[in-house]
Amino acid sequence: IFTDEVYLVELLIHEISHRKLYIKNDTKFNENFATAVGTIGAELWYKNQSQTHKYQEYQQAKAEQKKLMSFVLSYKDKLHDVYQDDSWSVEKKRKEKDKLLKEMKLS
Repeated sequence: IFTDEVYLVELLIHEISHRKLYIKNDTKFNENFATAVGTIGAELWYKNQSQTHKYQEYQQAKAEQKKLMSFVLSYKDKLHDVYQDDSWSVEKKRKEKDKLLKEMKLS
């Protein structure tokens, strides 16, 4: 929380938005609403402070993190598919796992 100022600002605005609008038993709406308000609120805060570069750097870091997570999760799904295939032998699964891990390292 305290390593990135913009993250903290976004988080605070997110949490404050829950106090302004909260719909009982609708977690999906509440979280989506608070996330949107937090994102827009942080951007407006930094624009008003004439520090848009901080917000842009933060957004770039978030985009890079999202790309990394997408990459890792794609290989998680591939490995899951290998291990769920009951028609493959244990040895074949190990070879496919090794192939996928090597492919992941090269990507």
